[in-house]
Amino acid sequence: MPADRDTARPAAETAYDEIRRRIVAGDYEQGSPLTEAGLSTDLGVSRTPVRAALTRLAADGLVEQKSNRRIVVAEWGDSDIEEIFGLRAVLESYGAGLAAATATTAQTNDLEVLCQKMDEALAAQEPGWLAEVTALNNEFHRSVLEATGNRRLINLVASIVEIPLTHRTIGAYSVRQLENSWSEHRSITEAFRLRDGEWAASIMRSHILTGRAITQHGHEHPTAYELDPLAEDPTPQGKQKGPRR
Repeated sequence: MPADRDTARPAAETAYDEIRRRIVAGDYEQGSPLTEAGLSTDLGVSRTPVRAALTRLAADGLVEQKSNRRIVVAEWGDSDIEEIFGLRAVLESYGAGLAAATATTAQTNDLEVLCQKMDEALAAQEPGWLAEVTALNNEFHRSVLEATGNRRLINLVASIVEIPLTHRTIGAYSVRQLENSWSEHRSITEAFRLRDGEWAASIMRSHILTGRAITQHGHEHPTAYELDPLAEDPTPQGKQKGPRR
């Protein structure tokens, strides 16, 4: 019996990780049903680990159980935007303040390298650049939090950030707005060099709230998504892959 439990646990972890990855990537559209039988076949595992995975995903807020016991991918609206960016503004500014006061020279140098890479990718705008700068932006924010050494904070922010609503936020920015955002990254890095936690926290809060405003109140055109022929649709409603005609 214990051996069965040991076998089931990694299967449940695998199912959870893969279903979560697909939801975050937008492979499962908002409101679409997820069945234990279908996921079991798709993932090549039994229904028991799938059921456990769906329970965890419901706790994460990524899936919802309807009154008829159907499980569907959670749908995100204006109130979710307000809630998520509000939490990020509090948690990430707190993390930036902590990290700036204690970050090593190496950690600060790593942030500087990321800033340089983002500048170069934005300037070049080679096909696929949106995915590149999105990954670099995510790495920058993750590196700031990792510099705190606070695992609870890191995991808490990750559970908020890695959802479909914020996954493609960068695609909604214009080039001018991205340039402003990158400038804020450099100011945060400079605050790290000066070990000024209060300044770092203030910039990070403004940085996150700017993202909320762009997400809520419309965008300048052309957006990064419109400029990159290989970009995925940044809107919550859909995802478009490949070159656009």
